[in-house]
Amino acid sequence: MRLRIFQMKADKLTDKYPDYEEQVEHIENIPPKRADTVQVDEVIDNRIICENLPFDGLFSHQAESLDLLNENKNVCVTTPTSSGKTLVYALDIARKYINNNSTTALLIYPTKALSRDQKSELSDLYDQLGLDIDIGVYDGDSSRDEKRRIRRDSNIIITNFQGLNYYIPHHKKWSRIFRNLETVVVDEAHTYTGIQGIHVAWIMRRFRRISEGQYGAEPDMILSSATIGNPEDHCKNLVGEDFKVVDNDGSPRGQRDLVIWNPPSYYDDETGTLDRRSSNRESSDVMSYLISENVQSLMFAPSRKTTELCAKWTDEDLKSNYAGFYDIEPYNAGHRKDDRREVENKFKTGELDGVVSTTALELGIDIGDIDATIMNGYPGRKASFWQQAGRSGRGRSDALSVLVARHDSIDQYIVENPDFLLEGEIENAVIDLGNKYILQPHLCAAANEMPLNFTRDVANYFSQGPIMEAIEDLKDKGLLDGDIMSGDDVKYTGSPRPESRIDVYSTSDEQFDVFIDAGDDNYELPSVDKSRAFREFHPHAIYMYKGNQYEVSEFDRENKEIYLEYVEVNYYTQSSRSVEVKDISEDDRKKITDDIVVKKGEATIAESYATYTRVYFDKGDKEANLPTGLNEPVELKTDIMWIELSNELAADVENASAVDGLAGSLHAAEHGLIKMSPTILTADSKDLGGLSTPYHDKTESSTIFIYDGVEGGVGFSHEIYKQLKLLSEKTSDLLTNCECDSDRGCPACTMSPMCGDNNEPMDSVGACYLLDMIK
Repeated sequence: MRLRIFQMKADKLTDKYPDYEEQVEHIENIPPKRADTVQVDEVIDNRIICENLPFDGLFSHQAESLDLLNENKNVCVTTPTSSGKTLVYALDIARKYINNNSTTALLIYPTKALSRDQKSELSDLYDQLGLDIDIGVYDGDSSRDEKRRIRRDSNIIITNFQGLNYYIPHHKKWSRIFRNLETVVVDEAHTYTGIQGIHVAWIMRRFRRISEGQYGAEPDMILSSATIGNPEDHCKNLVGEDFKVVDNDGSPRGQRDLVIWNPPSYYDDETGTLDRRSSNRESSDVMSYLISENVQSLMFAPSRKTTELCAKWTDEDLKSNYAGFYDIEPYNAGHRKDDRREVENKFKTGELDGVVSTTALELGIDIGDIDATIMNGYPGRKASFWQQAGRSGRGRSDALSVLVARHDSIDQYIVENPDFLLEGEIENAVIDLGNKYILQPHLCAAANEMPLNFTRDVANYFSQGPIMEAIEDLKDKGLLDGDIMSGDDVKYTGSPRPESRIDVYSTSDEQFDVFIDAGDDNYELPSVDKSRAFREFHPHAIYMYKGNQYEVSEFDRENKEIYLEYVEVNYYTQSSRSVEVKDISEDDRKKITDDIVVKKGEATIAESYATYTRVYFDKGDKEANLPTGLNEPVELKTDIMWIELSNELAADVENASAVDGLAGSLHAAEHGLIKMSPTILTADSKDLGGLSTPYHDKTESSTIFIYDGVEGGVGFSHEIYKQLKLLSEKTSDLLTNCECDSDRGCPACTMSPMCGDNNEPMDSVGACYLLDMIK
């Protein structure tokens, strides 16, 4: 089989891979496994289904789930990619339809592309069963006539949470659906964490409040998820009800060969540190080689910009070094939907040899049976890693997955400790329902849908959030009216359509429209929030779209419009960030030692993007400190945790440091803790920010701050507060064992490209001394 090119000892790759320099650090051969099945008629008591299914057996987890649903239990199915989770709810809906052809089901998917893909899969199944189950996709791309038909006729209504947010206020139009609702499905439930997870949790409670309270619906809830550490708690946080978890996977698997690949290292004479070739370039070369061997490949890259760059570099490498014609495309949410649908279809039919995607293709969209996945850097979570790896070799076919490590702490930790991926627990999904900034617009929407009542609403739907505080704030703003504590109904008194001010993907309501200037006509791209606008679309920034380069020619702050012009340059841009922490309020503290106190609470973070850097393609040379012209800060009030040191301990850390004293030690510890945070919670280190200082005027001590990088916070820094000792232990181990053997550390252990101080000062020795005191 052609995938055997990697199923050999690393030294044999010398003759296969161009310029091989012993990059393979680990090969794990994950053996195939056979299916564990149960006869269909042992689970489903219906001749129509049993006699018309194209197979005799259900996987054991499918059978267990259907048994629980038959007992009217809410079920969370948490099994790997391509394990047949869809069949669970498809068959449950089918048997309900046979008993009552008026039954309705609401299926909620994270993306429009996945919605349409799943409609096709369900339609094929019901055709095989001979069941006339009407399925409709109800979202922003559906016409008015189609929406009207779906509300009138459909048994299965497929939508997404942003759409559901808009549709709940119009529940009278949905009365037929709600009165007959027997099934609600939330697919890819593990993706709903952080900001999006909080929004989803309140939308689900608003939805239940209307469907149950107004129409008497009592549907079975089915959530499907990749493997996470806390599926039962996560499902309850999302929906507000109890769930039974089914996690014993009975599906078959072909052999999977997992390769951990470390780009070659070199000593940088200028910086005096050990460095590595860019994972972007290395991933592109690995992908071009696989494609040249007729291995259809999917690369996952960490950002929209990187998808464009890696697709460009892969294409250039194929043209330069390999004979033949190859077609490579980038794929990310910055592309228009028509462009994305075209890439999906061409990849599925084999017209494309390779695609470079963000996590957008991590989900269950059917892109065919591809041969190999390449992960350009660890995606930050084990759940995401196995989802991405699982996109190749679906079903019983063999597969190849290559993790190309970045010169970053998490990645280099995995290189040294591959068992981190293969053993131990998966991270928890984190949803903090205490975020009143996200709760408030949902309370406005809920009160507009049906006045808020203390007995009914607080106890049943909003008990987990700071509802009283949020209601009082909204009353002060003139958006709500009524005394809920005295039994009055609280009514919405603001401007119409409060649901329109809710963005499932953000806490910010300040959006910038982005246009490509194409002469007489402007080509509109998806809008961006203020933070992304300042960070990625500042004046003179280079933005890549579909392999082409565009420069920001106009940044209209007043009208919130950004215009791009086509250019051809030999560089890309990176903005620089500076941070100020102010308005700190404490809500909890704990004493680690007599010299260390850890606290958590809220603060205002002021982030400035006043300068940027040009990074040149050819040699990686940089031109730094170029002005953006954007001098106003982006402010957010958010969750924060911080570590305060006594004067005595600060002096000890200063003495223990090797090169850059107390300031360097605090800085290295801050970077290390943030970099290692994905090992303990479901977050990317980019979701967090930090600041360290030998003296802060508010704490009056040496302090390390770590905060959530979004308005209102999402609970990440507070989770670090809870697990600081474990995180400190992991971070200390990384800094101690890093192969750089540098007193200042390196990009693998202490240094970050996002650092506003250019990673100066930095002292990994003093950082280890401090972390050892905490762990």
